[in-house]
Amino acid sequence: MAEVKCDVVIFKINKKSSRGYYFKEKAVDDFLASDACRKRIEERTAMGISTHFERHPDGVHDKKVPVVDQALINRSFTHYISKFYKKNGYFMAELTIFDPELFSGEAKDKIAFISGLIQSGVKLPTSAGIKAFYNPITKEGEKIYDIIGIDWTMGPDFEDSKVQ
Repeated sequence: MAEVKCDVVIFKINKKSSRGYYFKEKAVDDFLASDACRKRIEERTAMGISTHFERHPDGVHDKKVPVVDQALINRSFTHYISKFYKKNGYFMAELTIFDPELFSGEAKDKIAFISGLIQSGVKLPTSAGIKAFYNPITKEGEKIYDIIGIDWTMGPDFEDSKVQ
């Protein structure tokens, strides 16, 4: 096997999520021009995991281990974000799914499973971990500070968030 690439919708610009949150184009443009975005892409540190659940196993995280490290402990990373971009009113990302042959055990199995779904044409839903300032009244995400990753989930907040 080898790495597999796929494009995903992060969210439709100006469209509210199931919880009422949304982002205008300026917030997306500012993030795309930011050092945080550039650094995540260059260092391949915006990664995603096999399910949102694995960021908080059993609904809570181990207090001795920072939440951001749970995926390392669980060997849950399946891909990294290789590009962020806009297309036809959507905020998008290109994901690169790791080559499962570079891993072993459960990590290899998770990567191979996700890769198989994508290569079989499954439009797997996603959810992004977005650090942003949200207006408490309007729920507009006025500033995106960082995107830590995009995870696979069967319950995305943004209706359009999925593999294209």
